Amino acid sequence: AFSNQFSQSININPAGIWMREEGIKKILARFSNQTAFRIQRKTRKEDEAARFNPFANPENEENLISQSSSIRNTFFFNRSSSKFGADYTFSDQTSKTPLTSGFEERDNFANILRVRYNFTSKYGAILEQEFGTRQSASDFLEGRNYTIDYLSLKPTFSYQPSTEFRLNFTGQFTNKENAQDLGGETADIVDFGADARLSQIEKGTYFIQINYITIDYVGQANNSLSYEMLDGLQNGENITWGAGIQRQLGRNLQLSLTYNGRKSEESRAIHTGNVQV
Repeated sequence: AFSNQFSQSININPAGIWMREEGIKKILARFSNQTAFRIQRKTRKEDEAARFNPFANPENEENLISQSSSIRNTFFFNRSSSKFGADYTFSDQTSKTPLTSGFEERDNFANILRVRYNFTSKYGAILEQEFGTRQSASDFLEGRNYTIDYLSLKPTFSYQPSTEFRLNFTGQFTNKENAQDLGGETADIVDFGADARLSQIEKGTYFIQINYITIDYVGQANNSLSYEMLDGLQNGENITWGAGIQRQLGRNLQLSLTYNGRKSEESRAIHTGNVQV
């Protein structure tokens, strides 16, 4: 097999040279842009042009083993401002991988708009809107064929009285709809949550979170599509929670404890714990 990879990142930050300028240059200094691109390809094709070309079209190539690519671009306004800022992100991730039953292709396309505003040094808000498409195509498994269009709106209100403690309250509404020719399943998800984090220098970090989630799903359950539509939860009412500790034990030792749980209407609670030293 022949493998190749290409990656490139570009950062444009006019504030580095124009922050103290006046007029149009000072306005342009408020904007910045960050782009990252990466592609990986693995093939058995002997042709040298295909062997070293990461941008070759994977369609109908019998010798292709796998290919994945990702591009992410974020355009910032007032990125370094502590009062107000906004950014827009475009993201596209694709992959084509082999399974025992044939190839599986995935494409996740997203547009994310994020606006933040701090009313005071203690109180702030973030409004995030995301819409996009998630596609999956399988050569053999029909349950993995879907094209889901989604729209999500997520406001967050934060309280931070000091650099050590932060409290967040979030609400999120998400609508998902599968293509009509692939089933037409729909899901409306409402998520209310709260989380708190305490960080102490030379002592460690402590966090806790809880979410109450209601899901109205129309479609067949217990398959790959429903897992994608429901984010791994169940139709109806769901509760998720978690807590964690990261402690510095001396100069060269760190302890990490995390715990997560979830509970749905018609299933028992599931608890997961991890420890790392």
